[in-house]
Amino acid sequence: MVRVIALHGFLGRPSDWDVLRSAMPWAEFEAVDLWPLVGGVLAGPPWAEVDAVLEREIRERARREPLAPTIVLGYSFGARLALAVEALALGTLPVAGVCLVSCHPGLGEEDLDTRAVRRVNDEAWALRFETDTEEEIRQAWDGQPVLASSAAAPGRAPWTLPASRRALAVAMRRFSLAGQPDFSERLRRWRTPLLWVTGDDDWKFGDLAAWLHETGARAEFASCPHAGHRVPWDNPVEFAALVRRWLAGVPGIAA
Repeated sequence: MVRVIALHGFLGRPSDWDVLRSAMPWAEFEAVDLWPLVGGVLAGPPWAEVDAVLEREIRERARREPLAPTIVLGYSFGARLALAVEALALGTLPVAGVCLVSCHPGLGEEDLDTRAVRRVNDEAWALRFETDTEEEIRQAWDGQPVLASSAAAPGRAPWTLPASRRALAVAMRRFSLAGQPDFSERLRRWRTPLLWVTGDDDWKFGDLAAWLHETGARAEFASCPHAGHRVPWDNPVEFAALVRRWLAGVPGIAA
């Protein structure tokens, strides 16, 4: 049995991972609720603080059963937060491997124009979270081009916001891609075994993965068939299979 510390996406919640439990019966999921953690990161530089907060969360969970092999699985927003944890890159956490799905490594530090555009876009989202109805938010979120080739969000009936409006707006502003460090250099020095997954139908993140591979990121790259940005939910069976194949080569894990 492999313990999976799972980090959800933006507008996500821990229960989103439930659909993976049947596809990955060899895994024991510990799904982290990121909203209380992110909601507490308010005093200083957000990316430095989330590094410390999330490192502590992962370390404490991994220590509960030190003999069980542990991997960190992050999707989209959760994957970007995992990239901020320097101890994962250095291999100093009791974690056997990391799987990042539909993850953005960060915009180039010199790419000021793109960062400015992204800041405006994410401020508009923050305002939506503060003022729009939940249904308006859901429709607008699912209507984003990056999600066009994906299925709907994991089933929730009725659909509701996963945290307070204030928490969502704060998180959007403080953890916008506009202010995210460029982690591409960190990925070239990465030490913990790393699987980087994108969907076959997600051309934008597929191109990012190809660029990272070409520029020497220390990861195994995999593309999941019949999947867009929401890879684990678009094709849970094939996603589970490629994770298991990768685990078979990770030291200390017999998948």
